[in-house]
Amino acid sequence: YAISSSFDLTLKYWRVSDGTCIRTFYGHTKLVDEVAFSPIGQTGFKDNKSASYIPAPSLSISPNPFSDRLAITVPSSGAIYSLTGQLVMNLTKGKHSLDTSKWREGIYIVKAGKETKKIIKIN
Repeated sequence: YAISSSFDLTLKYWRVSDGTCIRTFYGHTKLVDEVAFSPIGQTGFKDNKSASYIPAPSLSISPNPFSDRLAITVPSSGAIYSLTGQLVMNLTKGKHSLDTSKWREGIYIVKAGKETKKIIKIN
C-alpha cells in the first residue's frame, strides 16, 4: 500500500500491486506531509475536520533501500530471530537504527510484545 498527497489538498490510499486507489480523503486545509501505516492486516481511518490519518503501528520497521540501515521502533523489549529461530539481536524498548550489512540474505522475524513482523534481507 502507499499514500500520496497532492497540491489539490487530497490524500489518496493506493493498493500498489494493481494501482487501485482505495480511498481519497478530502477537506484538508493544507498539504499533508506526514502519514503512518497501521500493522499488516489492520487498516483504520479516523476523520475529523482538519485531518484524516491511519494510526501508527506500535512495532514499526523502516528499511532504507539505499543502505544497510534499518529503523525499528519497539513498543516493549523484543528480539530479532533468523527464520530458523536463532537469536540475532535483543531489542530494548524505543527506537533503533541497525546496521544490517553483516546479516545474511534471508527472512528475519521481529518479535516485541504480542506483535511479530518479517524483515526480508536482500544482498
